[in-house]
Amino acid sequence: ATPRLKGTAPAEQRLAAIAGPGRRVAFEDPTMLPTLYAIEPLGLPDYNAIERVPSINGYDTLVGLAYQRATGTHAIATIDLSAIADGTLDQLDVGILVTPGPSMGPAQAGLSAALAKGGWSAAGTLDQFALWRPSHSLGPIWTARGSPPATIRHLRQGPQDAWSAAISVPASTEVVRSVAYAPGWSAVLTEPSGRTRTVPVSRYGLVQATVIPAGVTHISWVYNPP
Repeated sequence: ATPRLKGTAPAEQRLAAIAGPGRRVAFEDPTMLPTLYAIEPLGLPDYNAIERVPSINGYDTLVGLAYQRATGTHAIATIDLSAIADGTLDQLDVGILVTPGPSMGPAQAGLSAALAKGGWSAAGTLDQFALWRPSHSLGPIWTARGSPPATIRHLRQGPQDAWSAAISVPASTEVVRSVAYAPGWSAVLTEPSGRTRTVPVSRYGLVQATVIPAGVTHISWVYNPP
């Protein structure tokens, strides 16, 4: 693989550092028919090949239609402006949103309004691109609304979204993680009693949720294509 596909191009390394360890990057390009060339100076986003610079864009047929309808990210460098404005991206642990800078011409109509409504704050530039940070990202793992808070330790965000963690909760809790829901995902739980069992994950918005018991549960997520 080329250095670019391996995520080792200098611009990609800088972008990964700005986003933060394990966090995703989102790309919004103003052209109606985006091409690879528009984002070439920055390095390609995660077109299911690049390592260490994970992106929410470019999934094509690898995720369900519900993800595309909510985010508009099946193309390699587009996002539905409503997803930028209404908090949809908070579920996906986006660390940095990349948009064209002033030198690239007029911004897409409505982009500035969407950024303001969504609470995105300016985070500088990279080459000719503008960078924006979210104000309400939920992080890689959180608890569902109405559930008690959790203490998360030993989180390992492995390749192909095969994560693991130790999660402590005071009562039975629905734990959510920022990976797109798809049939075939399950969770392996080692419960406080020492019992190990495999349970399916459920859909929680765009992402995945699993109910765990009170105490410290070691959990790992596994994907088996249906």
